[in-house]
Amino acid sequence: MNAQRRACVSRCLLIAMSVCAAHADEARPLREAIDAAVQPLIEQRWSVAVAVGVITPAGRSVYGYGETRQHNDERPTGDTLFEIGSITKTFTGLVLAQLVEDGVMAYDTPIASYLPPGAKAPAYNGQPITIEHLVTHTSGLPRNPPDLFDWGHLRSLHSLFNPFQEYTPERLYGLLARIELDRAPGAKYAYSNLGAGLLGHILALKTGRSYEELVLERVCRPLGMKDTCIGPNADQRKRIAPGYIQILAPPYAAPPYPTSYEPPLLAGAGWLRSTPNDMLTYLAANIGLIETDWAQVIESTHRLRCKTSKTGGVGVFWQLNRREDLGGTVVSHTGSTGGYMSYAGFVERRRVGVIVLSSGYRSVAGAGRRILEALAGEATAEDDRDGMDKVRTAR
Repeated sequence: MNAQRRACVSRCLLIAMSVCAAHADEARPLREAIDAAVQPLIEQRWSVAVAVGVITPAGRSVYGYGETRQHNDERPTGDTLFEIGSITKTFTGLVLAQLVEDGVMAYDTPIASYLPPGAKAPAYNGQPITIEHLVTHTSGLPRNPPDLFDWGHLRSLHSLFNPFQEYTPERLYGLLARIELDRAPGAKYAYSNLGAGLLGHILALKTGRSYEELVLERVCRPLGMKDTCIGPNADQRKRIAPGYIQILAPPYAAPPYPTSYEPPLLAGAGWLRSTPNDMLTYLAANIGLIETDWAQVIESTHRLRCKTSKTGGVGVFWQLNRREDLGGTVVSHTGSTGGYMSYAGFVERRRVGVIVLSSGYRSVAGAGRRILEALAGEATAEDDRDGMDKVRTAR
């Protein structure tokens, strides 16, 4: 190699090293923000495993904390499965939005028209509950079925930990016939797992497909989300981080929480399992980093349909919070099941998103918000930098 060529190679290496150092310097504040938000959950034994995924136009990263099972010293990875809880509702909403786009269903249709013959739906002075009321949590239905813990139907310890597994169509229709609304549908926001679960059941009735089949066929397979499911296969079961609950005090994580792999009737409210990698793909589709044939349908689920405060509201299940300091609206949802906590959030305008999945009993919503604020703050600052920085970010 002649001297001129050696000099050229040396310059290229120096440039490459400078670029890598610059990226490392830019990533360091974000990693510090993630550590600060998540490490207390592990140190205080509120979570056994926590996996954080972040996505921007520049790429995606997954950070694992704790261990997938107590004392196994294996950190969660992008392929570790967790229950995502109520984030499932956003999948329910997306399937609905697709069916609305296809002309199969409509937001303003009363839910009674989708129920089997003879089944009754609650109404208030003749004002019916519509599909719109279910997706905005304004139906007036209770948060959970009041008869969920009916001791006559809890046949085992397993069903005590998983009472929704014992909830049958007959019990659901009987409950709907008995419920008396105390206000008109649409009058007030009040979060309802029952309403979301009912919608998932209605989707299954309308299409003749199970809820899980609908989500897999219409969302997961088109996006390549191979590990999102209700009933995991043998390989996926090996990668599950079991849930943990608190017993006694000070905090102590109980042995793996009893779970079920069978989809319950109200699965649309919160029964999906997923991985950080799959959920980052889901966020990528929501912020426009993946091209799909239904991008406008996805975007429609983020539109304000019900205002809940001066800066907050609800889309199709997604929670909306306008944040001028972050340059847009934060679109998010949290999840909580027995032994698991989760958070998914993004700023669509900045095209950045965060997923936090945890096996534990302390909410990770605060951690997720802080990480998203750090991520969106970097994106906001990026807009103010010179053109070269913008080109680098958009790669």
